[in-house]
Amino acid sequence: VVLKEQYRDHEKLDHPLAALERELEEIVETDAATAGGGSIDDSGYQLHFGGLPFVRLETVRSLKSEQRRFWPLIAALYLGLLWLLYRDAGLAVAPLAAVGVASLWGIALLPLAGSEVNVVNNIVPSLILVIGVCNAIHMLHAYAAARRHGGDGPEAAREMMAELGLPVFLTSLTTAIGFLSLLAAPM
Repeated sequence: VVLKEQYRDHEKLDHPLAALERELEEIVETDAATAGGGSIDDSGYQLHFGGLPFVRLETVRSLKSEQRRFWPLIAALYLGLLWLLYRDAGLAVAPLAAVGVASLWGIALLPLAGSEVNVVNNIVPSLILVIGVCNAIHMLHAYAAARRHGGDGPEAAREMMAELGLPVFLTSLTTAIGFLSLLAAPM
């Protein structure tokens, strides 16, 4: 099978390929049943798909599946660690809530920007989770230290931002620049 140019994009290939897979499996199973084998496993037939478009499609399917499995697992681990660190539900949930909203926005902006899920941008939600929670932990520790040194809430927040605002911003900015540099890569 030689694919038309329009089907070389994995998103456009997903539904037709799934239909083709079902159709071929049905043909092979029907042939196996007619020959007396009963099922595709007993028929001696083996059905394989290959080629770059199929590999791309399977890679994206796998990446999406892993995101659905691992992001909640990582978030749950972070929630447990944050609870152990702070022993406060608000301090454990707040960083994850902020990071969760940022991840959802990041995922929602991909199709709006005309981008599709690929090997590179698939890691964005996990990266947002890791960087966001780590930055939140640094900021919460700095805030708690400022409070221990006698600052009230607003004063402690100002001290924390004065100390960590620029480093946290630069961490996020350099990561964003790194991803933006991939726009120049032909992938």
